[in-house]
Amino acid sequence: MRKFLFFAIAVWIISSGIIHPHQYEWRFIVKNSSQQWCAVHVDLYRYYSSTKTTSFLYHNDTKTSAQCDCNGGCDINDQGDGGSECPNVKMWNTLEFSGDYVVYLVVMDEEYYCLLKVPDADEGADFEFHYNPVTHDLGLESNQRNAEILDEGVYTEYSFTIQNDFGGGLGGGKLKLGNQDSLSSPQYPEYGSWTWSRTATAYNYQIIQGFKREFTEWQKGLINKSYNLAFTLDKEDNIIYTAKFNPLYTVTIQNELPGYGNSGNITVEGSPESSPFSLDVVQGEDFTAAGITLTIDNVQFTFDEWYKNGSPTQETSPFEPSGNDTYTALYNAKPQSWSRQLTSPSDVGELIELNWNEHPCSLVSYKIYRKVGSSGTPVFLASVAHGVGEWTESDYVRSGSTSDPLLQYDVRPYYSLTTTEGDPNFENVAYGYIEASIQQTDAGLQAAVAEEINTNYYIGSYPNPFNPQTTIRYSLPAAGYVSLKVYDSIGKEIVELVNEVKEAGSYSVVFDGTDLASGIYIYSIQVNDFLQSGKLLLLK
Repeated sequence: MRKFLFFAIAVWIISSGIIHPHQYEWRFIVKNSSQQWCAVHVDLYRYYSSTKTTSFLYHNDTKTSAQCDCNGGCDINDQGDGGSECPNVKMWNTLEFSGDYVVYLVVMDEEYYCLLKVPDADEGADFEFHYNPVTHDLGLESNQRNAEILDEGVYTEYSFTIQNDFGGGLGGGKLKLGNQDSLSSPQYPEYGSWTWSRTATAYNYQIIQGFKREFTEWQKGLINKSYNLAFTLDKEDNIIYTAKFNPLYTVTIQNELPGYGNSGNITVEGSPESSPFSLDVVQGEDFTAAGITLTIDNVQFTFDEWYKNGSPTQETSPFEPSGNDTYTALYNAKPQSWSRQLTSPSDVGELIELNWNEHPCSLVSYKIYRKVGSSGTPVFLASVAHGVGEWTESDYVRSGSTSDPLLQYDVRPYYSLTTTEGDPNFENVAYGYIEASIQQTDAGLQAAVAEEINTNYYIGSYPNPFNPQTTIRYSLPAAGYVSLKVYDSIGKEIVELVNEVKEAGSYSVVFDGTDLASGIYIYSIQVNDFLQSGKLLLLK
């Protein structure tokens, strides 16, 4: 016989080993070492192996005297009549099966237990279970039903506290016990010794009070138990198991490229990552990040400064976040050279016209500069919007003679979002001269324009008289809101040519009199505190 908690399904067997029909399918034979019939209290439970849980069925006592050669028993599926023929030792009502077998937990006097697998069977498939309450010896005999002892041992119940600690004693959240998912923390389970192995499992990356929490370890009391999410509970009573977590800050690291938003790559922890990039950082730890020089659509972006949560910060990498922070790398932008292909289609005797290919970046406009000879002083001439691709001089006419000054032009890319220009890139375009009607030498014109840009407002028109178009040129020493209008001789507004904010510099705009009658017209410019008017003569 094996040592086992007594639980018995009995089959009637005579001492010679010959099986006789009997009223009970399950017979209890409880005797001590002196073969005296003994009374023990028996609790019967249905045991569910998948969850290691039980449901209570019956409880009763075996007898100190025998009837039908046993001191306890019951029928199974009404296959016998033991309850009516042996009423003095009947323990429970008929046990019913709902499947191929049932596992029972039998507890004897709350001292010893047995897990017993009892198969369903035809009538007469009996077995008997012997138990010595003094030595705890037990075993199955006359086992026609092929019942099987799965486990036995001293009956013990253990109480536990199983809980989460998300930092600073902050509890709550969820955990898992055995197959029971998403239980609220804390839990106070009581498990019997027959239910092992019992496991507890922590849920990693729970969101508690707005922050992700990273599992670090299980503690038994104040001592490490396991670094794994799941572990097996020890068979000890009144133990506190705590799943420890560190707060995780979900940090966003991103670029802010003028005109291109948060695109491009950024270096995080030494590796290039796509912006925006999210990183989990344990509270109290840091991370490294750095801006990368980027070129997009022939615009070069270089790192300028860091912002934290939308405001400038004095922090430098490595950064130690204080929450779910956003770190933004701000950049300067500078347009780069491109396949410009600067040409002039003007014929000899015509004002010099410039043509060029568009810059790949639609946010780029152009500033046009001129030099007379390679050593001449660069003079700013005009600003031209993206999408135009052409511009015509108002001063110089194309010459057919190489004895005239060689004119160099630069159509320079300008990034208005950061007010930055590309590097100078002058090209020889044409030989040219200033028409006699322009009462200035080239050197004087350059000096006048330079002075106007730096210190004074300037406005003028060419040609004047005109038919049907004239170009009105104006220069601003400082940025301002520009209003440029043309009136007829009695003060009626004809057209508003400019109505917008302009940066400091020189500009030009064409006034077209095709649909107007010959006569005198007045242009008027107002910008900041500057107001000036001039006459235009249209001759048809």
